[in-house]
Amino acid sequence: MAAYIIRALSTKKSIPIFLAVFILVACAQGPTPLPTYSASSTLTLTLPPILPGISPTPPPRGPTGIQLPFNEQAVNSEYCQTQPDISLPAAEVRGLNEEKIALKLLKLWLTYYQAPQAPSFCRIDGYHIDRVYYDERTPSLPLEPKGDFMRNVQFSIKLIQLPTDWMSWAG
Repeated sequence: MAAYIIRALSTKKSIPIFLAVFILVACAQGPTPLPTYSASSTLTLTLPPILPGISPTPPPRGPTGIQLPFNEQAVNSEYCQTQPDISLPAAEVRGLNEEKIALKLLKLWLTYYQAPQAPSFCRIDGYHIDRVYYDERTPSLPLEPKGDFMRNVQFSIKLIQLPTDWMSWAG
């Protein structure tokens, strides 16, 4: 086949015919490849181009409604690092389920940081407890040897300033 092509190219008459055949063969539709999927396939998302003249609005500069004051003198203190000693009398928890007991303990713990004597580095202005629940996916033993149960808690706090001890907590 290669010898025929070389011989055909040596004559001037066969060049247009060869080019026409080559173009037709190149344009012929071959078998359509089927997409293959594997465990390592990734999804590709193509976004349409951004229209000219339209650009994202930059965020406003300066204080906003939720801007916290920055206190350069705020330092960590022993009050912030000491975990409060919280306990409930047995009479207060008699008849309550474990979620209610955990809720009462959490309120006492957060009130420790809401107290006026708490330093500004760890003081909070308020809190909201969303829910107290048992999660089977996180089985673990209670942290205290005397503990009988453990519960997960979702809550939010209202900060009073930056920096704050609460920003280093995961969650």
